[in-house]
Amino acid sequence: MAEIALVRLDSRLIHGQVCTAWLNGTQANRIIVVDDSTAKDKFLSQILLMAAPKGIKTEIMTSDTAAKEWKENQIGTGKILLLFKSVEMAHCAYFKGFDYPEIQIGGIGGGKNKKAVVGAISINESECKLLQELNDAGCNVYFQILPHNGKTSYQEVKNKFFADI
Repeated sequence: MAEIALVRLDSRLIHGQVCTAWLNGTQANRIIVVDDSTAKDKFLSQILLMAAPKGIKTEIMTSDTAAKEWKENQIGTGKILLLFKSVEMAHCAYFKGFDYPEIQIGGIGGGKNKKAVVGAISINESECKLLQELNDAGCNVYFQILPHNGKTSYQEVKNKFFADI
């Protein structure tokens, strides 16, 4: 049975901040990216695999595969840094049966109808509703950019930016 060191939502997936601040900080020895479109894109998958630090086993899987492997053997062995690219994918995998206990929202850029809620983290109303469903289902949702930044709870963000939801 694997130990999940951190579940992080970061639209950039594997990059310097994830590798230096989060991978080193958690002492994880595996990275698992769960994203349906990335898993089906051989070119993008190869780029991500090359971006991972040497000696860190890295896998890219679909939400179906992640849920199946979680149900079968809690995703294998090792200490895992689990990465999602989007709120939608994190929500999808969770409700397919990959019931991770908490998720750190750490890197979602701005866009149309999005509000900057914590630093450079931006979400829209639809994403807020999906995060609410995760939170209501027992998954602790919080926002945190870097380890030295404090955690901001989902409820704080919702109350401040999406109180009418």
